[in-house]
Amino acid sequence: MSGEDRHGSRGARHFLSGYEKRKRAKEKEEREKVVVAKTRKISDFFAQRGETDDGKEKEVEIESNVTVPTEKDASVSGPSALSCESVIRSPQSNDPDTDTSENSDGKGDDGQTTGTSENSDGNEDDGQTEREVEGDIGNWPSVISEAMINHWVSSDRSELQCCDGPFDHSLRPGTEGDRKERSCSKSIFSRKLQNGEIVKRTWLSYSRATGKVYCLVCKLFGGIGALSADGFDDWKHAIRKLDEHERSPKHCTNIVAFSARSITAGRIDEELAKQADEIKLYWREVIKRCVSVIKFLSERGLSFRGSDENIGSPKNGNYLGLLEVLSQYDSFLAQHIQKHANKGTGHTSYLSSTICEELIALLGQKVTEDIVSRLQRAKYYSFTVDSTPDVSHSDQLTVVVRYIESGGKTVERFLTFLENTGHTGRQQATALLEYFTSVGIDISNCRGQSYDNAANMSGRYQGMQALIKTENPLAVFVPCFAHSLNLVGQSACGSCRLATAFFGFVEQIYVFFTASTARYKVLKAALTGENIPVPKHLSDTRWSAHHDATKALHLGYNKIMEALDEISNDAQQKGDTRHMADQLYQTMCKLETGFYVGFWATVLERFHRTSVSLQSQSTDLNTAVELLKSLRVFVESLRDRFDDFLTDGIERSGTNDFDAPRSRKRNVRLDPLDYGRAEEASLSPEDAFRVNGFVCVIDVLRSELDKRTNAYSELNDRFGFLRLLNDMTPEDIRKSASMVVKIYQNDLSPELSEEMVHFQALMKQTEKELTEASMYEMIVDRNISDTFPNVAVLLRIYLSLMVTNCSGERSFSKLKLIKNNLRSVMGQSRLVSLTILATESDVLRALDTDQLITDFAGKKARKKVI
Repeated sequence: MSGEDRHGSRGARHFLSGYEKRKRAKEKEEREKVVVAKTRKISDFFAQRGETDDGKEKEVEIESNVTVPTEKDASVSGPSALSCESVIRSPQSNDPDTDTSENSDGKGDDGQTTGTSENSDGNEDDGQTEREVEGDIGNWPSVISEAMINHWVSSDRSELQCCDGPFDHSLRPGTEGDRKERSCSKSIFSRKLQNGEIVKRTWLSYSRATGKVYCLVCKLFGGIGALSADGFDDWKHAIRKLDEHERSPKHCTNIVAFSARSITAGRIDEELAKQADEIKLYWREVIKRCVSVIKFLSERGLSFRGSDENIGSPKNGNYLGLLEVLSQYDSFLAQHIQKHANKGTGHTSYLSSTICEELIALLGQKVTEDIVSRLQRAKYYSFTVDSTPDVSHSDQLTVVVRYIESGGKTVERFLTFLENTGHTGRQQATALLEYFTSVGIDISNCRGQSYDNAANMSGRYQGMQALIKTENPLAVFVPCFAHSLNLVGQSACGSCRLATAFFGFVEQIYVFFTASTARYKVLKAALTGENIPVPKHLSDTRWSAHHDATKALHLGYNKIMEALDEISNDAQQKGDTRHMADQLYQTMCKLETGFYVGFWATVLERFHRTSVSLQSQSTDLNTAVELLKSLRVFVESLRDRFDDFLTDGIERSGTNDFDAPRSRKRNVRLDPLDYGRAEEASLSPEDAFRVNGFVCVIDVLRSELDKRTNAYSELNDRFGFLRLLNDMTPEDIRKSASMVVKIYQNDLSPELSEEMVHFQALMKQTEKELTEASMYEMIVDRNISDTFPNVAVLLRIYLSLMVTNCSGERSFSKLKLIKNNLRSVMGQSRLVSLTILATESDVLRALDTDQLITDFAGKKARKKVI
């Protein structure tokens, strides 16, 4: 059995190799192409009516690959009807001079790769929009979208043709055989007929960007040769090549298709086209109204959904409720709701919560992209981050950037919340850098970073600011001015026992009256008609609360005493309440309390006004430093006003005597070091209060302000000369400018020194003194940035420095408003989208709604075309 042939009489089996199989398959495909090419189409058996030169109709045979137009298409005139006599007088395929049929290798008659015509899906969602296709035909993408074809079929193409020149970029050097330089000329945009008439080639377009000419119709619908691909610039043979292209069957086919697309009337699918346009317009109008409602709710941080999604239900939420209200005055929306609402799953209405969430996400994405694009155009920026827990106990890290808008305005924009990044400086720095990379923000263009004074942020070695500097040494750290001022106030409040006791008393006043509605009613009755604010609660993080509470006590001191006296003498009140009211009343009758009310009201008023100025987005570094220095001078001036505050305190409290200070009796047994020492000099109650309760606070305020101001000394030395520019000598200006150039070597050139001297002369011609912001605005308004380029760059760097992180605190306010107890399960992406829509509402309002709808159609292909 082993010696027998297992294949029997058939002999051994042979198997084709993979190469042989592919070769035979390719040969079979080529044979099929030849058979298909020889097969005549049904259009070959029909004739088309054209017109001769004398106006009479004649019948001509149409090439097999040319679409048959209607009589109305053939008679189109104007921009939509491109001239092409070859549609009527088609060249014969056996003419060697005009044979431009496509080669087997996919290249045209000039060896260039052919273009492609249709989109694979035929939708508008391939990313090419009307804004991306306007302008130069040489910048068009290789794949033409359906939306792009529709745009140019229905638009005026005269500007696109560029037939009037200039043709500077079309100049081509000579070759070895022909050393003459040639360029595009106006004559190729028309051709002369046999009878001497001139016919314009309206299909031919010149690209100023590439210096080449293109065939508009072949570029849109796909064709052969360079005219439909990379462009034609063989100017020596331009007349012959253009004539060959004009007579080619593929070009004629595209001309007919272009004319057919340019009009609707007369088409075989005229009614279908009209119906499709009406449906598209209908659903776009629906989405427009949905987007308007979403913008309204998101700007105000309001909730969207209710407990159900039924039209007519009082529990369907604000989104559907507002659509119902609009439908009462909008007949279109009313008909849509009546026809499509409450139909259930499977029926397209664009009113569901799913569509609403998709539109919210798309709006948030568009606003973020807009902000990032503005930041990229500005180039230089600074940022701040801060974290806070939300209502669901998730830590949220806010990211805010500061940059200069194109008009010269300084803005601070919220970008995102980063969830649960950790609390260490390395964790937060890593999360921030990863986010910047994901959205396309270059950290090398960062020139500043600002945080509060927490150790994980401001630490010199492992703080976030130190880790960011390892990535970009030019990202200078600017401690938040507003937080620094708060720390100065907190240090002063705890500087002595008397100051601590005073603010404890202020808090007791608030707690006593607000703990009971009856007592609060007595207080409100006492303050009625006086326009006096009620007592306020103190806050350690919000320093303005100290100002509000002290101001309320200062303005309503006597009225509050009357309310306390009324409650203490009210027999209907509880004994503890009457006792507490009497104690507070007796405290207000002390001279120390009356003195401190006037003193702290004066100090905190200046602190509050300074803090408000520091929180402004338009505040720059030099202004902030000057505010702190001026505040220090003001505090120092209060040292000589003790008698003024004393007189005011006596009038307010009704007494002339301070409480006698407690004297400590020495005990040698408890403290042996006291043995042999002389007794301390005893001070009068007034002097004791002056030393221990007044001068002590002044000294702490002054020393803390000096300490916080010194933290900005390096930056003040770097940019402080900008504020003093008018008073500086040219030598000092050159010295300061040279120092800045050494720091920013990649941003500024040594020419800055002379530019600054020249710019000083220009500033002196102005009538008013200019700040750094007004300097840059003047450069932009007068369009002299080309004269002072380095000065403009220096001002952009300086103005982009973040002074405070108050914008981050404002984003937390939006966070608490949007993600509240009733919306605690909100997802992170939705939270970020709604927060950026609420915070940056001006960018939201400027969005192009039509473009947004187009992007929405590309994001989700639905049953209904929009």
